Amino acid sequence: MRCSLLLILGLWSVDPAGAQSKISALGATEVEQLLADGYTVDDLSELVVRDRYVSHSGAVQHVFFQQRHAGIEVFQGDIAVHRRADGHLIAMHAQAVRDLARRVNTTTPVLTPDRAMDVVLRREGIEPEPAPEVEYAADRSLWTFRGMPTVYDEVHVRSVYQPVGEAVLLAWEVEFQLRDGSHWWQVRIDATTGVELDRNDLVSNCSFDVACNAHACPHPAAPGPPPLPNDLNVYAWPVESPGHGGRTLQNAPWGQAPNASPFGWNDIDGVPGAEYQITRGNNVYAQEDMNGNNGTGYSPSGGAALAFDFPIDLSQAPSTYTDASVTNLFYWNNLMHDVWYQYGFDEVSGNFQANNYGNGGAANDHVLADAQDGSGMNNANFATPADGTNPRMQMYLWSGSPDIDGDLDNGIIAHEYGHGISNRLVGGPSMVSCLNNSEQMGEGWSDLFGLVMTMETGDQGTDARGVGTFADGQPPNGPGIRPAPYSTDMGVNGYTYGSTNSGLSQPHGIGFVWCTILWEVTWELIGTYGFDPDLYAGTGGNNIAMQLVIDGMKLTPCHPGFVDARDAILLADQVVFGGANQALLWEAFARRGLGYSASQGSPYSRSDQVEAFDTPLAVNGGCAAIVSPTSAPLGGCAAPGAVAVKALFSNNGTQPIQDLPVRYRLDGGPIVAETVQGVIHPGADTVYTFLAPLVVQAVGPHELETWCALPGDGSAFNDSAFVQFDVLPDIGATELVLKPGPNDGKDAFIWWLTTQTGPYGPTNSSNYGAQPDLQAMEWTWSGSPGHRHSLIEFDLTSLPPGSDIHFAELSLYQNTTSVDGGHSSQSGSNAAVLQRVTGVWDESTVTWNNRPPVVSSGQVVLAQSTSPTQDYPGIDVTTMVTDMVLDTAHGHGFQLSTIAAQQYRKMTFASSDHPDPSRWPELRVCYTPPAQVAMKVILDGPWTSGSVLMHDSLRTNGLLPLTEPYSALGFLQAGNGGGETIGADLLAVDGPDAVVDWIHLALSTSLSQSDVVATRCALLQRDGDVVDLDGTSPVVFYADEGFYHVIVRHRNHLGVVTAQAIHLSTAQVGQIDLTGPLPITYGVDAQKIEGGKLVLWAGDVTSDGVLKYAGANNDRDAILQALGGTSPNTVAVGYGRADVNMDGMMKYAGVENDRDPILLNVGGLAPTNTRSAQLP
Repeated sequence: MRCSLLLILGLWSVDPAGAQSKISALGATEVEQLLADGYTVDDLSELVVRDRYVSHSGAVQHVFFQQRHAGIEVFQGDIAVHRRADGHLIAMHAQAVRDLARRVNTTTPVLTPDRAMDVVLRREGIEPEPAPEVEYAADRSLWTFRGMPTVYDEVHVRSVYQPVGEAVLLAWEVEFQLRDGSHWWQVRIDATTGVELDRNDLVSNCSFDVACNAHACPHPAAPGPPPLPNDLNVYAWPVESPGHGGRTLQNAPWGQAPNASPFGWNDIDGVPGAEYQITRGNNVYAQEDMNGNNGTGYSPSGGAALAFDFPIDLSQAPSTYTDASVTNLFYWNNLMHDVWYQYGFDEVSGNFQANNYGNGGAANDHVLADAQDGSGMNNANFATPADGTNPRMQMYLWSGSPDIDGDLDNGIIAHEYGHGISNRLVGGPSMVSCLNNSEQMGEGWSDLFGLVMTMETGDQGTDARGVGTFADGQPPNGPGIRPAPYSTDMGVNGYTYGSTNSGLSQPHGIGFVWCTILWEVTWELIGTYGFDPDLYAGTGGNNIAMQLVIDGMKLTPCHPGFVDARDAILLADQVVFGGANQALLWEAFARRGLGYSASQGSPYSRSDQVEAFDTPLAVNGGCAAIVSPTSAPLGGCAAPGAVAVKALFSNNGTQPIQDLPVRYRLDGGPIVAETVQGVIHPGADTVYTFLAPLVVQAVGPHELETWCALPGDGSAFNDSAFVQFDVLPDIGATELVLKPGPNDGKDAFIWWLTTQTGPYGPTNSSNYGAQPDLQAMEWTWSGSPGHRHSLIEFDLTSLPPGSDIHFAELSLYQNTTSVDGGHSSQSGSNAAVLQRVTGVWDESTVTWNNRPPVVSSGQVVLAQSTSPTQDYPGIDVTTMVTDMVLDTAHGHGFQLSTIAAQQYRKMTFASSDHPDPSRWPELRVCYTPPAQVAMKVILDGPWTSGSVLMHDSLRTNGLLPLTEPYSALGFLQAGNGGGETIGADLLAVDGPDAVVDWIHLALSTSLSQSDVVATRCALLQRDGDVVDLDGTSPVVFYADEGFYHVIVRHRNHLGVVTAQAIHLSTAQVGQIDLTGPLPITYGVDAQKIEGGKLVLWAGDVTSDGVLKYAGANNDRDAILQALGGTSPNTVAVGYGRADVNMDGMMKYAGVENDRDPILLNVGGLAPTNTRSAQLP
């Protein structure tokens, strides 16, 4: 099941009704990237979704998160996430504060909200008056003061955190408008001291310079034809101003945009039929404001027919043609609404409408457009509050004789409206203070809006386009009010990105350079696609430019610099147009100094920009890395076979690559040439596996080179990748590779959750043995903490017991398709540990509750991941696999778990149930099969001449121990020999295979016991077979197969050694028969002939390798001592060396005593004789 990282972090969103509800808007990819960028879980724990919408084309989902601490917003601590419609992340801009909790100074204010308001207003020279009405939010975070005559409308005071250097200070934000509308301040003061920390103005003031020239239009226009219903007599697009053309009657112009204004321009209720006959409707309320009080002013009426046709005489004072001016302002505000609606400035993205007609977004925010505003001169402005609150456009008169009415300069109207567009789109519709940094481009975007809205057929890029010529009293071809006219002719406008460092005014000079660059881009597109005069549905280069500007603003981060905005336009082209225009966009940007290598420095500075005139290469393939082979040595076990060559190839250019030619060669030798079939898009990469594998056998260092051989490649710098590796000498070992799939693999994850009644059910008792994931995970699911461990076991039965494990490597591959995402180290290191499982478990029934035990001995640590998709090949698990082979009863695979049991850390690998076989877990074991002995031995003690079997009295009397006796007797043990045990059931076997006694075997590389490399305590059966602990198998030694002398010893018989070294391996056929007929042991009379069989001499009670009946340290006295040392007639029942005949009774005298066999074996007639074992 997929765990939502948003639910994990407790992120919240606010729905349109204001209720908080958990969502899953922030995915694993974004969380992992944020944490990798230095954010902590606490930094993200109170994120709320401030804005969220899908672009009008459906191509992009935009989600804007707001950071909070203790429920209080961090001012502009935003995270913008932009995804394709399929959820793929295309851009994320994080401006939230890192390590927030440590930086916050307090959560409790000293100043009260009303005191904060009082402090701020007095500093503005405004005498606060008691507000007759006060309203506050339930949590007291927002206070609204109404009815104060000294300010316009309401004063809002809210709690915020204001970043100041390294600190984050609790602040009160006081928002208020001056009565003349010239400023709409948001002032933030320290909530403990009252010191002003920061402020921003929601009003974009243009502050144009004025040439004070009289406008040349002294006579009234000739009367036109009578108006029809729904006519508006205006300076219609593309006419920029009265200086550029005359007025025309526009009939029902809203009909060109039925999606934007479906009920016309005078509707407000969404029902056919106009509610207003004046210049007011759903998109704008246009009125005069000659007294500059922002109150309800005069609006002309078109009557029931909505015919707005009013005379105008520019030789007269503007007050004589107010009706015409307001009508023109009404028309152009509606026009801007309708045209830019087609490009994506719609309801959900924050446009200006009273009624959103059910299309989402916040309503009740149509533009309040004030004509002939008396609060200022030679200016215009636009105040943009958050979505859902009315913006205000103020158009002023300009100095002249008579004065010039700015309401007739359509370029300026479009410019001001453009401020509203850029402020609502950059950073999201409710964050409207993103464009107050030094390098912001708001003025430039607004100039471009005016330019593209007034382009005409026949215009050329090299034309000189002055801005604001009419308002400034210039002729139509005048230079305008910017440092230079807009033109692609460098002789007319030679400004480039570097010009922003030259002291150009802020923000207009900075914006002028940005518009200069965008104008270059626009004409570059027109040069390819032509000009289309249809602003609503055209397909020309101008339309494409308009689309890229709108979509680019949506992808531009808050507080942007030029490079940020450039990259956003390039990204918009990739998303909307499939990257079709990348090359020409780069050409245009680079021509004006905003090339590939340009640097914006800090967006808060306008003096650290570095221009560049280069472009990324159109054709540029690359080989980023060699995936296989790695730098790990090859061989060392057996000779390396064919090795797959895999390399990561990329498209670093701006054009798609079709059928990329690729190559590899070893040590500069012959070239292997192949082709990556298909298309690699710009910025994409692909891992290609060569069809021809690499075959390398020469021992020593090697270098493999892979490269792309793309014709016309613009750069060879990134074409090749190299890897060096060693081939180790073949040690002649055997390699076992296990990579089981769904049918024979055995793995599962087990899941513990605190809450067992939630949406994930009783995880603790549920089985997850058929999942494609193996996970080590500490997380929360629906707020419930929990963890997942994983179990994996390989079938090692094909490894012969006792094999010498040279090395064992486990390879785990990340599950690239996991619904839980990749590796994650959100809250710290996700390092994990592999431990040996010691208990039996079943893949189909294992759960957290019945999980098997594990041990930490030999455990292996997996280091913290360096990327979410990292594979872990070649994990050294030699010790654990060796232990599994040595102790098969307690060797049942591996458990994977995180080291630190802290939430939001995980590793995710593919299991054997993954659909891609290349991702299945793999165990590679390099081993040498053990030496194995099949042998036949007869002991003199239990053997009777003429019989065919030794007796098994020790077994039948229940005297045989279940643990070998030789370690306790001091016999040499080597090579993991000693401590062998058997089960009691083995002693229940009777007949020829019944156990007679334990016997001690040793392998020596010479005849000497000093060269013993391995020992084994085995079982001797009645027919002489020496078998391993299972009662049937040959005896396995923990030694490599090879040539050895075999030494056989018993606790009270003389030992022997084979005269020749014998080749021992698991492939051995037949037995080493020490029972005859010919002796194969070293020495003379090393064995006794009894009844036609060669047997080991009995009577070595002291186990010193010498039979002695008399003299010091003799074996006869040892029997008496075992019986107490004083009474020779004593009989003792038991298991001891004094029981020479091995009948279970130790007797010094009488019938069947144990003393007489010693005398017989030293010669019988000479008790002082001795017999020594023939062991050098």
